Amino acid sequence: MRLQFLKRARAKPGVLCFTMVYNEEWFLPRFLDHYRALGISHFAFYDDGSTDSTRELLMAQDDCTVITAADPETPHGVAVQTDLINGVPEMLSQGSWSISVDADEFLLLPTLFKSIDEVVVYLEKRKEECALAPMIDFYPDKLADRFFGEKSLFEGCPWFDVDSPLQRVPDKPQPRMIPAGVRVRLLTKIMRRHPELVEAIYGEEVYRYAKLWKVPLLKTGSDTFRIGPHNVDTRPPEFIQLALAHFKFYPELDRRIEESLARNVHYLGAVEYRFLKMCLELFADESLLFRRSKYYRSPQDLEDAKLMWAE
Repeated sequence: MRLQFLKRARAKPGVLCFTMVYNEEWFLPRFLDHYRALGISHFAFYDDGSTDSTRELLMAQDDCTVITAADPETPHGVAVQTDLINGVPEMLSQGSWSISVDADEFLLLPTLFKSIDEVVVYLEKRKEECALAPMIDFYPDKLADRFFGEKSLFEGCPWFDVDSPLQRVPDKPQPRMIPAGVRVRLLTKIMRRHPELVEAIYGEEVYRYAKLWKVPLLKTGSDTFRIGPHNVDTRPPEFIQLALAHFKFYPELDRRIEESLARNVHYLGAVEYRFLKMCLELFADESLLFRRSKYYRSPQDLEDAKLMWAE
């Protein structure tokens, strides 16, 4: 696909952070603050035709490169996403390192590190080219509490499940999915209480659970290549595991659901958003907490839960 550069960042050398965005004006100030605090000084955003203030916000940032499709009829989907998450970092940070995440994914580092540059040095010394991270869904006490105003994301959604959503598989590059986390528990509740509604969400598809991991950090220009939003073609090292704090339950969720259902560009006809809409309708005032919910205070909590580490 042909790209159009709307703006090039005045950026320092270092790890590039690449993100595809559509109407992310709510997340972006929080996203930029978080990743700048990790040491990111160059962001690249592919704007997929935003209709809110996303583009204007990004154009005003000195450290942001802003890209869009040269052809407004460019298709959407996983294939295009894979081309972009490989192609843009290769174009902008050849031979360096890059992070590829969504706007609702906030990278957390093991307590051994104070910055992303320290992680890169650590991996370089061991001649590794990537690092894997489980996607940990953070959530409020109840779905009705998603309207948390100006609180930080970790204050508004302070809970996570301590169960890992993945299992490393010996001699295989990709982990095995383990059904875990608050969204799995919500789906189980629907299946138990309202089995007739499962078909309304999924139709005849076998799909039920999203892959809750990514390989967010990768050395560009190396032998490691992304084969989709979640996986790479080599086995990530086991001596380090980062984490992605994943925020699905936020004040603008209702708008995002309706927007995604109308655009119909997400996986399986926005199946995850059909599911979330059903959850909001059925369980808004029920507690999301269970015996393995953990209140988040610092990255140490994820290390204690064996969800993140560096040896």
